[in-house]
Amino acid sequence: MKRQRARIPDVQDPRYIVLSCADSRVTPEYIFNQPLGSFFVIRVAGNVVDKLVIDSIEFAVRSFNPSIILVLGHSQCGAVTGALDHLKKHNGAIGKPYDLYGTVLIPIEKTIVQSTIDIHAPDALTLSIRANVRYSADQLVAQSSIISSGIKNGSLCIIGAKYTLNTGKVTELFMIK
Repeated sequence: MKRQRARIPDVQDPRYIVLSCADSRVTPEYIFNQPLGSFFVIRVAGNVVDKLVIDSIEFAVRSFNPSIILVLGHSQCGAVTGALDHLKKHNGAIGKPYDLYGTVLIPIEKTIVQSTIDIHAPDALTLSIRANVRYSADQLVAQSSIISSGIKNGSLCIIGAKYTLNTGKVTELFMIK
């Protein structure tokens, strides 16, 4: 790490913006074998989009002119698992907002319910993770005129992907361009 820090340029110039989960096992630079400074990274539990996330991404788009925003979900996501477990425990009823629960889990629960995922199916977690990545990407476009304009004029695209913890494999799920 010390050698990597010594090679970091004095000026930021990340090529990509990455919105990923705050899970300590999901570090974009490590996953993609990239040096420090390659990505402008926003990490939040469940890669949930809110105003602060949008403002951070808009800052990066304006400041660094990257061409790609990567929304990176991952297997065994605790936030998605928590939302799914809550839905199972409460027969599919979405929780009531309070503290962290409302900020992180409720948007994920709504995504699962709106995606009509069978919460009791063996692949419910995998499908919920994919739906959550898609919802986060869609929210970036819907809530940011800067991002949606970049997509419309072809200067920006959003890629949704899933990182599998036990294999290290990243799978592209979709592209918005």
